[in-house]
Amino acid sequence: MISIFGVFSFMNNEDTTSSDPVQLDLVAAESDSSNRAKAEQDRLELQRKIEASPLSRVELPTQGQSAIGTLELGTIIAADNEQQVPIASITKLITALVILEKQPLAIGELGRVIELTAQDEQYYWDYVALLGTITPVTAGFSMTQYESLQAMLLTSSNNMSDTIVDNYFASSQEYVNYANDYLRRQGLENTQVADATGFSPDSKSTPSDLVVLAQLALNNPIIREIVAQPEAMISVAGSIPNYNPLITDPDVIGLKPGATDEAGYTLLFAANLPNSNGESETFIGVTLGIVDRAEYVQTARNMIINARTAFLQQ
Repeated sequence: MISIFGVFSFMNNEDTTSSDPVQLDLVAAESDSSNRAKAEQDRLELQRKIEASPLSRVELPTQGQSAIGTLELGTIIAADNEQQVPIASITKLITALVILEKQPLAIGELGRVIELTAQDEQYYWDYVALLGTITPVTAGFSMTQYESLQAMLLTSSNNMSDTIVDNYFASSQEYVNYANDYLRRQGLENTQVADATGFSPDSKSTPSDLVVLAQLALNNPIIREIVAQPEAMISVAGSIPNYNPLITDPDVIGLKPGATDEAGYTLLFAANLPNSNGESETFIGVTLGIVDRAEYVQTARNMIINARTAFLQQ
């Protein structure tokens, strides 16, 4: 009888507690406190790893703005004068992430068929007039979601960026609103977009935020696959190259270059570099605002060389 009474007594107490607002508030408060403590513990552990990283002792370029980090840790060092500046076609990585949030693809999937229209032809001619990078299109033809992402990320096609947005959003403004909300949800507080292409100087970011953007992009299997391709074959244009100037360099796995009058030359890049343990780490670098093309390419290459040396000497 004692044991049976004990069971009933326990059940009654549990029932009462679960409906008591005061008890529920206490449980919620304890849970919030525990979550905050865990978050702080994680933050301190991440900071410890960043400070211990061999990249923490690498000097950044003096030209423009830059930052370096890894896929695992995010930003490790950023320029002291870090400011929000135009990022040109790096913006298209954001467009790709947003489209793939709206319509995810698995490796091997091509996605929905995009029917090209007279408006898509007009986008093409609009960017011809602006001397922007383009993909030839013809109304009545079609291409897949995957092909449109290839055109946008490899040849930095401006008209294809607008075309793919039209197929997933009711208007360009709806896209911009959604994309900026996406950036906030990802914690990219210093990044904003005003268009899908980066042609607008109001599509801006900072080097630190762009390292995080690279983490997001590389953790998406479709984007990671595409940005590593040196070239591709798409139905509407045939063979298209990857305009990333580093794409054939040893260990480089891609990401995105860009250039406009306001942004100068911009490059977000990644490479799988060996370390002293015989393993590899995914290095991420970004350089913004360099006005000479040859200088910006060499600056990025030097960043990879310095990172490789640091990993091997750790």
